[in-house]
Amino acid sequence: MSGKKTIRLGFAGDLMLGGEPLRYAQERGLAITYPFRALIRTLSALDVLFINLEGPLFPNPAAAMRKPLLLSNHPAVVEVLKLPRICVCSLANNHALDYGAHALVETQRCLDKHGIRYLGAGRTAAEAERGLVVERSGWRIGCLAFTTDGPGLRSIIARDGKVGCASLRDTPALLKRVRNLKKDVDVVIVLLHWGREFYEYPGAAQVRLAHALVDAGAHLIVGHHPHAIQAVEEYHGAVIAYSLGHLFMPPFRLPIDPVLHRQDLDCASPRALSLSKGVRPGRGPRRTPKRHAAVQDSAASYDGPIYYPRPASKEFVLMRVELPDESPAFVNMVAGGLDPRFRLRPYNRIGLQAFRSRLDDLAWPLGQAGYGKFWRHYHAWRQQELKVLLRGP
Repeated sequence: MSGKKTIRLGFAGDLMLGGEPLRYAQERGLAITYPFRALIRTLSALDVLFINLEGPLFPNPAAAMRKPLLLSNHPAVVEVLKLPRICVCSLANNHALDYGAHALVETQRCLDKHGIRYLGAGRTAAEAERGLVVERSGWRIGCLAFTTDGPGLRSIIARDGKVGCASLRDTPALLKRVRNLKKDVDVVIVLLHWGREFYEYPGAAQVRLAHALVDAGAHLIVGHHPHAIQAVEEYHGAVIAYSLGHLFMPPFRLPIDPVLHRQDLDCASPRALSLSKGVRPGRGPRRTPKRHAAVQDSAASYDGPIYYPRPASKEFVLMRVELPDESPAFVNMVAGGLDPRFRLRPYNRIGLQAFRSRLDDLAWPLGQAGYGKFWRHYHAWRQQELKVLLRGP
């Protein structure tokens, strides 16, 4: 007997506890973590949760980067991260250093204090790229986390003497890390912050890289950043979730007169901003809440229009993977959306069936010959569609 017991893993995309729900909670005397109430039992049942922490816990406006969207998490988010027995946060993303290196370091110290594991960012490239091994129920689980830094993402990459995130640009080095990690663990997990925002299909290059990672020894690959759900593929016995979208990414406010750059924000156009005024993008309160200085949110000094990129951003997904000893992994999904009070609400049976059917539809092209050609046509069509949607009046 190996001594392993069945272990339950959870995987989620972007987590940003900030924005309008903080104002809403402050006005009504609610706990900052009230949006997660319906998921407490689900998260508490997990042995390990892997999640992308989208932004630091301690924003310092004086150190803020010059970019249109600055994200951070309220420190109370640690109460959510402490629900599973073990939580692993990826810090390899394009918002980890929105408020400078000091905010990232303070975030790491806070996570350490609460026993929350993290990887994907550090003071040096070696620290950022370092793998993490978690032991639970007889299992040794290895994890790596990386981010891209191309157009529309622009993560700060760690280099010698420079704080930043782990980069996935060096494919041979990444594959080597997977092979080396596999020698020391039972399961290899790779977390990737990648892809194009608001796309429902991964790029052909992403598919090739994901398959190469599996061939090198990865068992689970989980992506995030596109703000949309993408396909979950089974490849050579491994599970590849190209994008799990969000666990929680509520609406938040932009600067009153932001200087916006399309390479930073695909949908930051005059039309995108005008559509957000006087509209309830997340079906939240119609009235504009009063400003509370005590609320530490993801846009603490912003009082402009509410930003909520598209309806898909209201959806959340938690992928659960059960690993029995010497048996195939069992994968299932918990999915749902935000209600008018910014609370996470799982789908009912019919809604979940529709969600699973949509996942099947998204995965279908990946199983066909000529995915590269499909991707080129889809990419051209999606670019034009986004231009129409985001064109100014």
